[in-house]
Amino acid sequence: HSPPLSSLWAVGDPALVAAGLAAVNFFVAYFLLPETRRDQTEPSSHHQRTFSLVTLFKAITMPNVGVILQISFLGTFAFSMFEVIVGLLMERSYLPSIGRETPAHIAEAAKLTAWFLVAVGITAVIVQGGLIGKLTKRFGERNLFKVGLLFMLISIGMIPVIVKTGVYDHMLILAVFLAIGTGIYNPSQSSLVSRSVPADQQGGILGLNQSMSALGRVLGPALSGIFFEVNHGLPFFAAAALLALALGLALAVKPAANHI
Repeated sequence: HSPPLSSLWAVGDPALVAAGLAAVNFFVAYFLLPETRRDQTEPSSHHQRTFSLVTLFKAITMPNVGVILQISFLGTFAFSMFEVIVGLLMERSYLPSIGRETPAHIAEAAKLTAWFLVAVGITAVIVQGGLIGKLTKRFGERNLFKVGLLFMLISIGMIPVIVKTGVYDHMLILAVFLAIGTGIYNPSQSSLVSRSVPADQQGGILGLNQSMSALGRVLGPALSGIFFEVNHGLPFFAAAALLALALGLALAVKPAANHI
């Protein structure tokens, strides 16, 4: 029997809300976001309409840029491995295996994941919305970049250990530390890569940065499920290893040239 329309609507609510927010974001960006190019009459010699390997090669040979692009790929790869599987880990760790397919079990598993993500979201809003400017002035974006990676590494690597305690509140504490890490890493990373190149190349380099992140988001979920079937903790340990590699690369990042 087909489920009632009301059930389908309830299941699709999060996707519909996300689509609505994306639509609002599009219209705000299109109509309200001001143009940042100072001189639109003179075309840039570095302008590229399409992605090319030549453009990528030139980018990775620039000081800082190549290293940061690699870190962007590794960091997103690692984070996407964690985020697609953490709900399933909590469901397997904190809920009984009996009745796993029942609506009550599924609802409870969703609740565990939701509270974890709420803790991450609220902390990230506080860090990125109110603290990142003050932290950057005091410690510098290069230091925050590294500290953020370290927080992410420790937090994600500790998840399989924390769930073995059987205390769900410990996961919420870990969520706060993880959100602090991502909250200081993401804006610092974007700022570093943009200020490491001349102003007329910043848009293109930021686009490449997003492309590297997108590649990580493709590979992370694909491997995370396979690793989870081998061992429930393996996706998180693998993600921590990727973040450790990213942190090692971050040690080579130099102060940005401060292009404007």
